[in-house]
Amino acid sequence: MGTSAISPRRPAKKPGARLCALTNTVALDGGPRLWYYSVIRYSEIHNRGVRLVPDQGPMTEAMYYILLALLRPGHGYGMMQRIRALSGGRLEMGPGTLYGVLTRMHREGLIVLAGEEGRRKNYAITEAGRAALLAEYRRLKQLVADGKLLEEAEE
Repeated sequence: MGTSAISPRRPAKKPGARLCALTNTVALDGGPRLWYYSVIRYSEIHNRGVRLVPDQGPMTEAMYYILLALLRPGHGYGMMQRIRALSGGRLEMGPGTLYGVLTRMHREGLIVLAGEEGRRKNYAITEAGRAALLAEYRRLKQLVADGKLLEEAEE
């Protein structure tokens, strides 16, 4: 008996869908979105998550408070306490959220590893992180200023 060549398994192709050679995925619409997704995904895989577009849009609340807490360099547990204090107890961040966001911000160049004391890693904000925090603060101030319209409507 002869052996047959085994080909890699590919996802089932639906009518009207295209198979992407880069990601080996099937897009149901098969249009330009597939191409865009493929380029972004390829970039994420091969550039270790470095974004093509530096402007990330609005920050998450977690990112904002972590950067705010890192105006004074510190370690994870200290940051969790500082974030709770800065938010007046409104925001309690768990370690999973904190370290996930720290990893992302480190990869994006917003923070740096400032040193290690045993198991504790100390982080500090970079100039890019400070600029991003200031831009977000200004954006939030503008949102509040625009919201004055609500108060005027109530009068």
